[in-house]
Amino acid sequence: MKSAVETPAAPIECPRCGLPNPPGAPRCDCGYQYQAGPSALPISLLTTADRETVLKILLVLFVGGILGALWDPPFEDYYSLLLLFFGLMFLAVGGMTVLDSRSSAAEELKGLETLSVRTAVKQAEGRVSWRDILNRMLEASKEARSYCTVKTVADPHRGVKRYSYTILWQRMDFRTPNARHVTEIAWNGISFDWFEWVSLNGEIYRNAGFWFLSQDRSIDDTNRELSLPRVLSVYDLLRAGEPAEKGMYRDRYNQKRYLMLAYDPNALPSSAACKVRLWIHPKSGHLAKIETLSGDIKSEQIFACYNRNVAVRPPAWLNRSSDGMIRGSRIAIVPHYKTPASMLAPRFLRGGY
Repeated sequence: MKSAVETPAAPIECPRCGLPNPPGAPRCDCGYQYQAGPSALPISLLTTADRETVLKILLVLFVGGILGALWDPPFEDYYSLLLLFFGLMFLAVGGMTVLDSRSSAAEELKGLETLSVRTAVKQAEGRVSWRDILNRMLEASKEARSYCTVKTVADPHRGVKRYSYTILWQRMDFRTPNARHVTEIAWNGISFDWFEWVSLNGEIYRNAGFWFLSQDRSIDDTNRELSLPRVLSVYDLLRAGEPAEKGMYRDRYNQKRYLMLAYDPNALPSSAACKVRLWIHPKSGHLAKIETLSGDIKSEQIFACYNRNVAVRPPAWLNRSSDGMIRGSRIAIVPHYKTPASMLAPRFLRGGY
């Protein structure tokens, strides 16, 4: 007599990367396909830059169709009409694809903001060593040519009496060797202060309600504090310590998998009374998120858009010239990498806290 309780199927271990996958999964996150045929998920081989190049080609075809239709009216030559029709169709499809990719950085950062043990599903353990992934994270950070990062700090000791906390939100786009675009917003529940600057080729462009060249190097400390090497300066401590909790998780939002490592203060060979939680892409080794809790001060920092063509540009014009004179009242808008201005506001400015 068979038991009424069925034994759950064992997870599939990827022969390429060693990560466990749910039973019946068509492919692994690393791209290895377990099964062929219509059930296998397609793998996109086009990057955002590739899609933009395709759109440009389609635009040329579209313009060629228009010129062909004008040179030879389509009602007399149906080949020109057909070319014009396909040009319009491809332009519409390509335009929607690129417009969707324009917000990819914001969507990726938004997804990582919500990443937690409550929003992710724990997966079966595989044969991948967490120390190997930590080593991979260090190597990947050294090879990172560009990235976007958002840091949020909630400090209950610096707010006004009514709200009792202050929130600091910082966004930085980085491109090697030394190009940075930073937006910083501090909010105490009633009002907020906005700071913005671009560091590029040794020049500092600051936005104080108008753009000007600055000689103040005080922002260098913030630039270093937000950088990936600064965050990974705790690597040796994490490598020597033993995680209080570890596991492989799949995020419900983006369906990606992450290795989660949680450390208690007593487990770290340091006097810093701080809890640390890391979220790492197991395949690439890229750090996705780091959370810290020191007393009642909470901090989280997320990283995305590794090694993409992150654009860091100076303002199109300055409002204060070298002689100190104010020139014009129009303020240049310097958007962050592939992020519309409407998506820049942190959660507390959108009523999210």
